[in-house]
Amino acid sequence: MAKVAECLGKKLGLNRKKVREIVNGAKLHDIGKIGISQKILRKRGPLGEIEMEVMRSHPGHGKEVLEHFKYLKKFIPYAYMHHEREDGSGYPQGLKGDQIPLEAKIIAVADVFEALTADRPYRDAYSFVQAVDMMTEMPLDQGIVSALIEILPELETELSGRNPEKCWERT
Repeated sequence: MAKVAECLGKKLGLNRKKVREIVNGAKLHDIGKIGISQKILRKRGPLGEIEMEVMRSHPGHGKEVLEHFKYLKKFIPYAYMHHEREDGSGYPQGLKGDQIPLEAKIIAVADVFEALTADRPYRDAYSFVQAVDMMTEMPLDQGIVSALIEILPELETELSGRNPEKCWERT
């Protein structure tokens, strides 16, 4: 996920320092999951209402963890806002559009791409093409999704060891 975020930051023309920050933010974005039961994280089917509530608490927990470390405070938006969505349907605050920092939007796109293109306990990975096709219909920053589409050949090279046979598979 950090590699996807890095490639997106570069494609979007961010300076080297900001790209490095995004990479580190990507590595910390799910730190709030540290207290979530493996039973929930590895569940093979849909989450129940309470399990979903627990999962939706991870951005807040991540924010709390990062607030304890002065040198990590700049990463709070990465952990706290990466599930916000352009139309306000995300969480934890229901922010929309310009209320969401660019860095959080980049992490959101990278996170969704990673989630879709990796095997999960409840489903097999989608191909890169299938994933970006689905992402064009999601309430993500579509400018960033377009940048993702443009860097797919680079990602194929960068991530090929993870899932080579599924990168460009079309169904």
